[in-house]
Amino acid sequence: MRAISQLLAKHIDKTQTDIDILISIKPKYAERIFQHKKKYEYRLSIFKKQVSRAFVYSTSPLQKIIGYFIVGHILVGSPQEIWKQTRKFSGMTARDFFLYAKKDKIFAIYIKKPQRFIDPIDPKEINSFFPPQSFYYL
Repeated sequence: MRAISQLLAKHIDKTQTDIDILISIKPKYAERIFQHKKKYEYRLSIFKKQVSRAFVYSTSPLQKIIGYFIVGHILVGSPQEIWKQTRKFSGMTARDFFLYAKKDKIFAIYIKKPQRFIDPIDPKEINSFFPPQSFYYL
């Protein structure tokens, strides 16, 4: 993870107290984040630490880190409750949301200040890179 952090360091200002994650997002949803059409990212599980930023790894076919966003408030509730609160800013259809939200509770991460990188980062330049299943701490 240190190599990834060093690769990302030139793109952001980081304080010692910042905790960042690398989060995997399907390309169509990643694009909607940076087009400001998607203001909530949904997860079936959530991080245990107080996270400052989420770097976005756009999954196949792109497979690059394309930017980051500031992690805002996090909502938790049943899929029905979360959809009712966030649907206008979901960036997805109800069908896709409910196909994903298969558990009793789901988390909705509010996306603040998304910043797209001019040049996406190819993490495969790092020998030990493994894309996150969901997310991991940097």
